[in-house]
Amino acid sequence: MGSVLCPPSFRCRWPGTVAFLLTAVVLSGCSSGTPDAAQAPPINVPPPDPARCVLPTEESVRSGAYPLARPLFIYVNKQSLREKPQLYQFVRYYLEHAGELANEIGYFPFGDDVRNENLKLLEQTVPEPPSGPARGDVHSDGSSTVYPVTQAVAEEFMKEHPDIRVLVAVSGTGGGFKKFVRGETDINCASRPITESEKVLCEQNGIEYVVFKVCIDAIVVAVNTENDWCDCLSFEQLREIWKPDSVVQYWSQINPAWPPEPIRLYGADTDSGTFDYFTEAIVGEARASRTDYTPSADDNVLVRGIAGDRYALGYIPYAYYVENKSSLKAVRLAPPAQHQGR
Repeated sequence: MGSVLCPPSFRCRWPGTVAFLLTAVVLSGCSSGTPDAAQAPPINVPPPDPARCVLPTEESVRSGAYPLARPLFIYVNKQSLREKPQLYQFVRYYLEHAGELANEIGYFPFGDDVRNENLKLLEQTVPEPPSGPARGDVHSDGSSTVYPVTQAVAEEFMKEHPDIRVLVAVSGTGGGFKKFVRGETDINCASRPITESEKVLCEQNGIEYVVFKVCIDAIVVAVNTENDWCDCLSFEQLREIWKPDSVVQYWSQINPAWPPEPIRLYGADTDSGTFDYFTEAIVGEARASRTDYTPSADDNVLVRGIAGDRYALGYIPYAYYVENKSSLKAVRLAPPAQHQGR
């Protein structure tokens, strides 16, 4: 087993540990081209036009050509922001530096216009910064997608403010909101907007919040580097793979020219904002998904799974793909017919 290490110029900030490249495990008794694969029905979705297939790049994401791009957010408790000097100073630092750190990590920063809008919103929310010594803890939780940015900001901030400790946890966007709506955290990192039910819980518990845009992410559909057959997928094919009543169990069901081998799926768990976004974008309904896949709120788990299995397919945030390009292959996506870009 070999490790996939961060390049020397990059400071590793991923939850858990750095991703590991697992060698494929061949189970005794397994064989290619099983009879079940021959009997499995094809999905009858034509392959996409290769000319329409798009890789996630800065150009395709910013132009809107790549169809799985989304903004990332932090939600901040207003009362805490107005009362805790350490939180106010951290949030201000976050808004001033998130762009450059997001770019270093592998996400796509917003322009100066969004940065200035964020700082103006902070000033409107807290006209008079809280007085008193800035010391103590700041509690952040939520999205594993936003985690690398928040952790990077926290590390740089604490170098300048040694009396302030920023604790950054990961429990997924939804898992983080469960704590945020009860007033247990100061900040919730989110890879999707707050839901109506979460808004209601905030109102019931007297939690007011302000939301700031952090950066732009692209969800990458990824396969193993040894996968030499799947270079492009359409939204229609992905829907057939991921919908709740999917019959897809083998690669050959997607395309008869592909191997009659089991397709092993990896994706976000149900507490993840990425799960909500991906299912709505691909299946057409948030949280509608098949359940026979390997789920995790830790994107490193997904990276390790895809990197260690030639027949794997999964979806992960862009920064986790960038950090592990040597062990993953991004699949080009053909947008749905109604996709117009930005």
